[in-house]
Amino acid sequence: MPERFELTPASESINRRGVMKGAAWSVPVMAVAVATPAASASACAQTYAGTVRFAAVDAAPVNYTRGTGANATLAGAASVALPAVNGFTTGAVNVTFSSSSLTSAATGGTYARDTRNFAADSTVAPGKFAIVQTVTGASVATQNPVRGQTVDIAFSRPVTGLSFRLEGITAGTTYNDAVTLTTVTGAALAATASSVGAQVAGNGTAANPWRSNAENANQGTITAANSLVVTIPGTISSLRLRYNSWGGTTTTAQAQGVFLGNMTFTTRCS
Repeated sequence: MPERFELTPASESINRRGVMKGAAWSVPVMAVAVATPAASASACAQTYAGTVRFAAVDAAPVNYTRGTGANATLAGAASVALPAVNGFTTGAVNVTFSSSSLTSAATGGTYARDTRNFAADSTVAPGKFAIVQTVTGASVATQNPVRGQTVDIAFSRPVTGLSFRLEGITAGTTYNDAVTLTTVTGAALAATASSVGAQVAGNGTAANPWRSNAENANQGTITAANSLVVTIPGTISSLRLRYNSWGGTTTTAQAQGVFLGNMTFTTRCS
């Protein structure tokens, strides 16, 4: 006679738990992906835009300050705060302006800084950075030997695509504005010119500076005809602007001046 086995409630309970336990372990484990920041999500991966403001722009005030006392015609500075980009911020770019030398030559005129030099609020050109000097004698159409005023502009960290308007290039029988851009060591500096006025000649080099191509009827004023936009497409930390007279004769001190508009650039973090 076959034997019969009966499951007791306790045995049945144990078996059910075993089945349920096995079922629980058979459920697939799902991986949860955790987002990680992109490599570009850092302050130093952003490109920040800055402006040296000799004139206010909308709600942004002037950030250029002229030197004081004996330095009024020799120095100036700007602290350029940079707007946040993608929620990231970086420190300001500090810009310095210095009239590093003023050179006269026996055969090329005698130069002196005008009291309006380095002002940004002159009555002649309010809201513009003024480079104003006087010249006496016979000016020569050359910069060899070097003559005129040398202005150095330095940035606290490298900037790219620096751009500004160079304005008021005029000429008369007693003078002819001439402007050259180089590095602070005097080497050639790659720069492009756009919106060049009809009265402006040259390319900004020592051999062929930007200058007036004819005597202007509007001496001492800024017009589209005697101005241009200068852009340095590369990355720089400084530049040098030399300003002299490219011709003309005067027995008394004759003032000459050119002016820079607001300067824009981009930069990375400090």
